[in-house]
Amino acid sequence: MLASTDKLTSVDEVRELSRRARKDLRLSQEELARAIGVSRNWVADFERGKTDPGFETMLKALYVLGLELRWNSLPRLVVDGATTGGTSLPNEDAWGTCGSMAWVIDGAPMPGQGDETRAYVQRLSTALESLAAEGGPLSRTVAQSIEMARDLWARPHPSATLAIISVAETVTEWLVLGDASVVFRVGRVTTRVCDDRLDRVAVAERRARREGRRAGVSSSRLQTLHENLYKAESAQRNRAGGFWVASDSPEAAFQALTGTSATDQPIALCTDGVSSLVGSPGHWPDLDAAYMDWTRRGPSAVITNLSTDAGKDRSISDDATLVVVQL
Repeated sequence: MLASTDKLTSVDEVRELSRRARKDLRLSQEELARAIGVSRNWVADFERGKTDPGFETMLKALYVLGLELRWNSLPRLVVDGATTGGTSLPNEDAWGTCGSMAWVIDGAPMPGQGDETRAYVQRLSTALESLAAEGGPLSRTVAQSIEMARDLWARPHPSATLAIISVAETVTEWLVLGDASVVFRVGRVTTRVCDDRLDRVAVAERRARREGRRAGVSSSRLQTLHENLYKAESAQRNRAGGFWVASDSPEAAFQALTGTSATDQPIALCTDGVSSLVGSPGHWPDLDAAYMDWTRRGPSAVITNLSTDAGKDRSISDDATLVVVQL
């Protein structure tokens, strides 16, 4: 039996490999169908991706074509994560890990849409977990997850920012949507990947909310500032010249920031409830100090401290999530 040396990470790739092998052997779809005991339509639909092949039947087809599958288990990451809600509202963040992937998600609700946003964030996280074994580029994985998690009846649709990594043998792929962050270190240089397109819209409204938080304004005034910011941001969300977040359009995944890193040091992922405190008095003076603290003390200790600080400092009112992946 001939064994392909191709590294396959999805059923679609198995389909394409089997189609090529059938043509190389000069077998018609009818001849392959007879050999494995199915109809010619099954072979045609399988090769076009129009049917779920069924595991046993697919193995029969591969055997007839002189192919064999060799299974490699996904690397299991050493991951620690923690999250805490703001001072009053329920937590709209989430984090997760499965196989070679880890992620953080930060719900971005419109006023009064907290329950819907939390539900969307959980569906998105569950979808990422279910697709972790599929492999392929993160943009495709995130696009499929958005499609699985979206609610076609929700208007306006909930949205969320996202940071996700996928770790391979020698390189780590990353994808960032919105103001969530991936932080890694190569040699002695610490890098933060964050999509700053959001910072370029609704500048005045964001500044007003930030100053209101720092001044400790009343909850009703803070709510008004939040509503003003949401309206200004919504006008620029998921459109050219604006910014992109996870919502109801899978296209957002292909507009995200993407890249790779060859680091062998720990990688941190966090929501803006953590990253926004870098450079703030009483927290981390710079990104290097933050990265070293996050990776040495770990997310649980860091988030516990932030939760304690939030009870004392009214300017800290955002959900905060931190994940550290050991490589």
